[in-house]
Amino acid sequence: MVDWDVPLWQTKRPIAGQVRIKNDGNVHFQANSTIKFKNIFGRTVLTHNQEHIILPGTTRRISSTLERSLPVGIYKASGGVDFLEKNNQLTSKWIVLLPIPAILGLLGLAILFILYKLYGRYKKRRRGVKITHRGKK
Repeated sequence: MVDWDVPLWQTKRPIAGQVRIKNDGNVHFQANSTIKFKNIFGRTVLTHNQEHIILPGTTRRISSTLERSLPVGIYKASGGVDFLEKNNQLTSKWIVLLPIPAILGLLGLAILFILYKLYGRYKKRRRGVKITHRGKK
């Protein structure tokens, strides 16, 4: 049995995830996991391979942390785990890699844009208002 987890939102590099493999038998075996990271255009930007021994009667959690960090962006992670002459495909998962400083920068730009638009509206209204002074009779 194979299960894997990688958070959708990752705020720090390198990307981290984990694969869990359960050995119900009474003999250990070797498991080879391969995870591919594709950018939003479908090009494979990184492939991560690992080999581990799974002991009998255990569930092994294999944590993966990439040696090489990916640039900020949106990625699709997919892959498989080979053990006991079977290839178990992992479900594809989306990953958004956006560190906290990048989030704060985008938030700051959004606030500046909103303030700019509000100021433009204010100026447009001020131009349309005519100030008239009435003299005393």
